[in-house]
Amino acid sequence: MVEYLLGLGAAKAGTTLLYDLLIKNAVFSKGRRKELHYFDKVNAPSLDDYLSRRTKRTGEVLLDITPVYMFYDGAMKRMANTIDVEKARFVILLRDPIQRAISYYCMSRRRGFETLSFEQAFRQESARMKKSDDAYRHNSYFTASRYAWQLDGVFEYIPRENALIWLFEDFVKNQQSHVDELMDFIEKPRFEISQTVSNAGYDVKNAKVASVFARISQKLPGRLHSGFRYVIGAVEKFNAKPIVEGDILTPEFRRELVAYFTHDVLRLRDGYGVDISKWKNFKEV
Repeated sequence: MVEYLLGLGAAKAGTTLLYDLLIKNAVFSKGRRKELHYFDKVNAPSLDDYLSRRTKRTGEVLLDITPVYMFYDGAMKRMANTIDVEKARFVILLRDPIQRAISYYCMSRRRGFETLSFEQAFRQESARMKKSDDAYRHNSYFTASRYAWQLDGVFEYIPRENALIWLFEDFVKNQQSHVDELMDFIEKPRFEISQTVSNAGYDVKNAKVASVFARISQKLPGRLHSGFRYVIGAVEKFNAKPIVEGDILTPEFRRELVAYFTHDVLRLRDGYGVDISKWKNFKEV
C-alpha cells in the first residue's frame, strides 16, 4: 500500500498547483504547510519525527511536496534512509528551463533575495551558491533548471517505476487527466477537480525596496517577525508588477542560455523520454 506521496521538484513548475488540487482529498494527510522541508533541513532524520510533522493525521497517504528535494545535496539519500521508498510514489514536474529560471528569479526579487539583473545573476551564480545555504537555495536559478543531473541523483535512491515525470506545460492545461493518472498511480479512487489557474508569477517594480524590507524582517525577533509579515505582504503587493520577459532577457542572452541548457535538455529527451518540443525555447534543438 502506498503510504507517501512526495513532490520532488522542480520549484516554479506547478508544484503549488498540484498541492492545492490534491489536499482537498481526504485520502491525504498533510503537514503544517505544502513544503515540509524535512529531508533538506533535518540532518539526522527519523521516521517518527518525520511523521510527527503531520497536522492532519487521518489520511492514508502523507503528502509532502517540497520541490527542493531533488536539487538539494543529500536530501534524497536522507529520504531513502528514512522512509520505505517501495511504499512511496513520487512526482517530478519539469518546466522549460529558461522560463523556470525567469520565474524563480522574479520570485527571489519579490522576496528581497535578489537585486542583480538576470544576466548578472547568471554570471555570478556559481560563486554566489558557494557563499551560503540561502544563496544555494534562492539564487540557483540556472543550475536548478538543469534537470538531467538531478534526475540521475533521484534515481540512485528510488525505483524509476515509482515516479511520474510530468511537464508543467501539459499539467496546467490538462489538470484533471494528470490528477487521474496520479490517483491511479497511488491506487486510490479518482476524484473530480476544478480546473485551477496556475500560481501566477510576478516581478517587482523596485528590487532594492524588497531587499530592504527582507533584511528588516530577518532581524526581528519571533513575535515581531510574525506581525511584520503583514507589512511585508502589503509591500510585496504594492511593489509587484507583471513579468515582462523582454525587460529581463535580451535576445542575445536567450541564445546564450539555449546553448547553456542544450546538452542537459537533450539528455532529458534521450535518457528520460521528456518531450522537449513542448518547451518554446527548445523547439529547434
